[in-house]
Amino acid sequence: MRLVRISILSLLLSVFCYAGFSQAYTIKMRMNVGDTFNYATKMDLDMNMPAQDMTMTINADIRCLFKVLPNDSMGFKQLQMTYKKMKMRNSYLSAHNSDSAMDIIENKFVGRSIVLKLSKDNQVMEVVGLTELLNNETNETYRTMAKNMFSKEQVSNLFGMMFSMYPSTPVKIGDSWKSNANVNINGINMIVDFTYSLLDVKDNLASIGLSAVISSSGSISVQGTELPLKMDGDEKGTLSINMINGGYMHNANYTMGINAEMQVADQKFAMILKGNYALTGN
Repeated sequence: MRLVRISILSLLLSVFCYAGFSQAYTIKMRMNVGDTFNYATKMDLDMNMPAQDMTMTINADIRCLFKVLPNDSMGFKQLQMTYKKMKMRNSYLSAHNSDSAMDIIENKFVGRSIVLKLSKDNQVMEVVGLTELLNNETNETYRTMAKNMFSKEQVSNLFGMMFSMYPSTPVKIGDSWKSNANVNINGINMIVDFTYSLLDVKDNLASIGLSAVISSSGSISVQGTELPLKMDGDEKGTLSINMINGGYMHNANYTMGINAEMQVADQKFAMILKGNYALTGN
């Protein structure tokens, strides 16, 4: 009987310890003033309109250096972002022999810096420095690209997830948390609801599962006109965070798939978007 009681007690104790005392991890960016970290983003995006037999491919290879600056007078976090590499290709532009022009424009961005202002939950609130980038610049193509590339919306597209993916409280393996973002991909406005799950912690790397739902109605901007666009899609993948090296992203890989329907006047057009993303940190 004593052995039975001891066995039952041991079983209860092990269950209690597993359920109540499994380790909780604090996963956040250190963001100490003076910290520097790199992020590289590679994107391959296919846009297909079957009824029009039209396909466009967009490829991007972008590398940025970030430096943490002191908070501003309003308490916003500040990050200096410098483009170290930028290579973008659009199959439509390539078909019209615009690659050389793109190279010239892209080279103008390398070495240029802007400052991102982040809220307490690391949402991109403002981009500072665009005016200085445009000073004395007469090339209208460059001015247009600069306004697009350095806009709050575009910066949020490229880097917003890297700042908003952190849980607000300590989490255990198996725990999940959520965030959402307004994004714009090639003129398409949409809302994305993210769910993150802590999969494992090994060798100071936190492995996190990513899933996102894109299910809201939005719009696409065509020559200044907003056209209604219904979307239904998702994002899936994994990412890892280096917990010992400032809590900055180590890498991420995820895919995106969207089925959309655009309305022009009384006609509706189907659109399919498929994207692959690979991000690498320090």
